[in-house]
Amino acid sequence: MKRVFLGIFMVWALFVLGACNSESVNEDVESSERPGGFLWKVEDGETTVYLQGTVHAGTEDFYPFHETIEQAYEEADVVVPEIDITDLDLMAVQTLIVELGLFQDGSKLEDHLPQEVYSKISDTLDDLGLPLEMFESYQPWLLAITIQQLILEKLDYIHGVDEYFLIRANDDGKEIIELESMESQFQIFADMSLDLQIEFLEDSLSNIEEYEEEMIELFTYYKNGDIDGLLELLIEVEGLNESEEAQKFTEALNDKRNYEMAEKIIEFLQEDSDKTYFVIVGSLHLIMEPHIVSILEAEGYEVEHIH
Repeated sequence: MKRVFLGIFMVWALFVLGACNSESVNEDVESSERPGGFLWKVEDGETTVYLQGTVHAGTEDFYPFHETIEQAYEEADVVVPEIDITDLDLMAVQTLIVELGLFQDGSKLEDHLPQEVYSKISDTLDDLGLPLEMFESYQPWLLAITIQQLILEKLDYIHGVDEYFLIRANDDGKEIIELESMESQFQIFADMSLDLQIEFLEDSLSNIEEYEEEMIELFTYYKNGDIDGLLELLIEVEGLNESEEAQKFTEALNDKRNYEMAEKIIEFLQEDSDKTYFVIVGSLHLIMEPHIVSILEAEGYEVEHIH
């Protein structure tokens, strides 16, 4: 579940303490050698939509991307993320965290977890220099997300692709339209049973060295534009396919959202507004069936993989 989560879910970006700088560190690299892939294009009349797959973590050497991607961004009038994490109402986010992510009955994390899991959490947080007492009111799903984000920060993998383009969009005065809401993303996790939350939490307890190896592999596939490699890595869900609830969770996390996002993209295409849209979503939304590309194709659109 951790890998699926890293590929297509955005909510952990709330906890990012830093952000990528729109000033590139790769300006001297030949444009043909710059990283990136996962770019599609679809047109309807005078309207153009680019679909750019992202990863929600990254390193500074991702940027700038290949000239094809950079040019697609430059052409865009509107940048369309899952959520605009550069313009969050922090009070509203905090309210959502309290309502959906904390125990409301006065119980604590320890009351709900097997002792072995609770001890592993304590060890993981010790490695990160934080006391478990800080998180006793967290439900397992929220703690899992928090632990993963803390590890990413420790590894300095905080230069996500979404942030890269959103920061630039703000600097360039481009319009930003969200595809989703923060509440809808939180709700997917909050709807999990406690048992599945605990399974998700256990899966987040990798040691930092193992996590770093997995992320380096993910980044390599992404920068090389290796769709098959990235797909194989991100959908490796150990044992969860046997669980009916886990399948329903994956459907909510991927399938349902893809249909809803595709519906909004079709609205852009049908506007005949002479605008160009640059859609930035987690890469699995564009490569894991039923993905946005295949949904658009089923609706009669010709979607071209241009890089």
